Amino acid sequence: LLVTVGTSRHLKTVFSDQVRTRVFKQALHRLVPDDKLEMLAKQPKAITLSPQEQTVSILFFDLVGFSLVSESRTPKEIFDELKTILQVICATIYEHGGMVEKILGDGALCIFGFSLEENAVATDHADKAVLCAMAIQDKIIKRNLEAAPGTAISPLRIGIHSSSAYMGDLGTR
Repeated sequence: LLVTVGTSRHLKTVFSDQVRTRVFKQALHRLVPDDKLEMLAKQPKAITLSPQEQTVSILFFDLVGFSLVSESRTPKEIFDELKTILQVICATIYEHGGMVEKILGDGALCIFGFSLEENAVATDHADKAVLCAMAIQDKIIKRNLEAAPGTAISPLRIGIHSSSAYMGDLGTR
């Protein structure tokens, strides 16, 4: 009987940890590159959500004229086009070590150099953000040049700013 109770408690703990890890990964999968997410999931005690000041680079982008082009297309066409473009851009951001903080329709706010680990310091975040911006522009220009005749193209504006930022949990789960 004691073996059964002990085994049951152990399985409940393991299952609880697996659920917590799955929820954690689902909550952060769009924000954190997969390799960092795996590392954080294996070391949950290294994560801090307490507010802290970090120097980061913020990359923001916006598809030029996308709203005007959208007026002459169906919602499904707009959604599919935007999803395709954002997948390319977000994958590039992850490849360069950035996180997608917020998608704002036809644009997004991305962060380079932020860490959930307490007292972590990134020194190359500005370089990564600039290299990422160049790679994104290359991919979007190539995509636009290869577009079929009559297809609307999507030029892209990108801005980058590096500064100290105070970030952390604002009290919501």
